[in-house]
Amino acid sequence: MNLRELIPNLQRKSYRTRLNILWGTVAVLAVILMAVWVTTIQSEIINMNTSGSKDNAPKQEQPNSSFIKVERIESNDAGAFKIYFNINNPTNDIINFSTADNIKLLVNDAKLTPLRILDRQKKTFVSRILSHTQNFGILYFNPTSADFGTLTFSDLFFEKKPDSLFKEEFNLDFQALNKPEQLRK
Repeated sequence: MNLRELIPNLQRKSYRTRLNILWGTVAVLAVILMAVWVTTIQSEIINMNTSGSKDNAPKQEQPNSSFIKVERIESNDAGAFKIYFNINNPTNDIINFSTADNIKLLVNDAKLTPLRILDRQKKTFVSRILSHTQNFGILYFNPTSADFGTLTFSDLFFEKKPDSLFKEEFNLDFQALNKPEQLRK
């Protein structure tokens, strides 16, 4: 029986029969919805139990490619020490960028934390790098007289995988990176 025949057939039935069919259909659909709801809740509980294992710390993973590139540094007599960088996100996910507390510059066995992170327009650097975008930033540090350092961006993560943290680390030669800014023509 097709739908065109079903509706006129139901209309010919008595009011009491149509009412019984209505409530029977509602009861069957309610049972199906309850079964789906219970199954969903059970899977959520199982996921919470497996993620709440003894080691609650997020995993540190290393992605297959590097997203951050250090372009140059700028150090002048006024005491400014800046590291120019860019982050390119070619993925279909959003990258959550490191906070200043999670960026370290290791020089002469001293760990330096950036005083601030700004974009190239001197505004606060974004905390989320959208997919298929590139952002340019500047890290401002206290002055240093070292020639080499290790820059680490830690606790980066993708929006869809917040438990999978990763970091990027760079061994920097300050002399080689201390080049004047090139203006575009």
